[in-house]
Amino acid sequence: MSKNLLALLIIFLSILQGPFIYYYGGGFMSFVFILPYLFLGLILSSFLLYSIIAKKGITTKFHITALIFGVCLGTISLFSEDYFEKIDWHFRKGQREEIISRIKSGSIIYDANKSVHHLDEFKYALISNGGNDISISTNEKNQATVAFFINRGFLSHYSAFVYTDDPNEIERLEKEIQSSFKENNFKITKNWYRLNY
Repeated sequence: MSKNLLALLIIFLSILQGPFIYYYGGGFMSFVFILPYLFLGLILSSFLLYSIIAKKGITTKFHITALIFGVCLGTISLFSEDYFEKIDWHFRKGQREEIISRIKSGSIIYDANKSVHHLDEFKYALISNGGNDISISTNEKNQATVAFFINRGFLSHYSAFVYTDDPNEIERLEKEIQSSFKENNFKITKNWYRLNY
């Protein structure tokens, strides 16, 4: 593999790493996708570093810059999940509200006996992390509570953007936020909450 191709690949992987970790980094998916991805990046970066130090072939400023850029951006993206979460919230809020409207109108069919429903429409890809599943519950007044997962976690832990127009659920969530010691539990806007469970 040429050094130029290796340098470009490292830049490409480091740019994709942040979104990749955000969308596929929760629960069991982290073992399936993230660990091999990080391992590949580490191997390629080590190989480029070795070829620069050993001066195998022609080394240019581009190779050194690509290595530094890849390592720095890759390291930063490991700790920048909160930024991707904010970007995801702002850019996908309209799609989430469209899904809620479709649930209330009955155009998204789901099994009321199951709490989790899989969205398989392509236009909603990655709307909920960890498999594109959402949690849905409705009541007899057609009031809905819908959770779009941010991180599915391992066992019972998860975090989510939660929509509800059910007054009882709103009251429960408001009390939970006030009594919670978790700083990531808060009201985003009317009927929308960001919660860790």
